[in-house]
Amino acid sequence: MEKPFSGFMMVFPGIFLIVLGVVVLIEPRTLVWLMAAVLVVMGVAMLMIGRVMRKFGARIQSTHE
Repeated sequence: MEKPFSGFMMVFPGIFLIVLGVVVLIEPRTLVWLMAAVLVVMGVAMLMIGRVMRKFGARIQSTHE
């Protein structure tokens, strides 16, 4: 029986985080760039979630009228 591909998908993030940790140990300035990237991605995600929630709320309001 063949192993599912999902097993690798669970291991990959762990390997990625270990490599990122080693890079930060070698070059600490990398941490500043990583945090900036995380904050930008989180900001964009919050805007997208807000947009979806507004559309969902408008759809709910239109069905109750």
